Amino acid sequence: MKTISYLHFSLKNITFYLSFLLIIIALVIPFFQISLYLMHVLILMFYYIGYSSSWNLLAYSGQVSFGHAAFLGIGAYITTLFTIRTSLPFIGVLIGAIVSAFIGLLIGLTCVRLREWFLALVTFGFSIIMIALTIELDEFTGGTLGLIVPKLFPSINQYQYYFYYYYIMLTLAVFLVLISQFIIRSKVGLAFAAIRENELEAKATGINVMKYKLLAFTISAFFTGLTGAFYAHFIGFINHQIYSPENSFWPIIINVIGGLATIEGPVIGSILRFFIIEFLRIMEPWVRTISPGMITIYPKMQILIFGAILVVVIILMPKGIAPQLRKFLTPKE
Repeated sequence: MKTISYLHFSLKNITFYLSFLLIIIALVIPFFQISLYLMHVLILMFYYIGYSSSWNLLAYSGQVSFGHAAFLGIGAYITTLFTIRTSLPFIGVLIGAIVSAFIGLLIGLTCVRLREWFLALVTFGFSIIMIALTIELDEFTGGTLGLIVPKLFPSINQYQYYFYYYYIMLTLAVFLVLISQFIIRSKVGLAFAAIRENELEAKATGINVMKYKLLAFTISAFFTGLTGAFYAHFIGFINHQIYSPENSFWPIIINVIGGLATIEGPVIGSILRFFIIEFLRIMEPWVRTISPGMITIYPKMQILIFGAILVVVIILMPKGIAPQLRKFLTPKE
């Protein structure tokens, strides 16, 4: 009855139809013979949706990570090393996710009792440690030179490869959004929300706070490792830069803009990122005509633009775009 009631509510809710429409559009896009560049950009957009959704699960339990790229990189390196030795990429992807979850569990066991920002700093430090380890263990990781990652489908041409990978990353993004929704709407999700809102009150009602925090950390690390593993096989190359602070901060920026601890937040933030980056790319030739020297600072301008958008969203919509959009789209009862 609960499922039927929720389905009935969803059918009355325009966001249900909008989500369904977006998935249908995403499914048919490759059949219009779009360029490899556009397909590449869309694949990366799906990657960011999946990565940000994984990070968002941690935020939903009231925890913050400034070093989630560590789990992204662990998943990527494990699947690469396994596939190089066995030529079994799909098993490597799963093992990469499992190892990421295990490392996340170990970190959670030592750090989950820390307050939000202390935990964030510890995870940031861990990602920096992973950079150092990757460079030092060059016999296995390739050091600063990195490693060539075997393809998932080595015997097909480039367009077919992008075509197949488009649907793999789309499926992964949809799966992670749906699994996040399932978790958030379950009893586990209710416990996560209670801990996020007031940890002391959650503990007073009998919720095992440490257990649920640890569960959130492990699940988030697993899905992040899974996303990182698929990302590595698509890009075809990894080095220590996958652990960079930039890779850790993107899911934070995307979720804050889209809506922290919401289902739609990672999707809205990633789509907005896609449009902004494409707009800046289109504007690049125009910037060159103004002054050739401007192009050297153009990447910094992109960061400034994202920073400005982030500040505006925080000021005007502290909870992000998703809650405001939901109010606008949800019909009044």
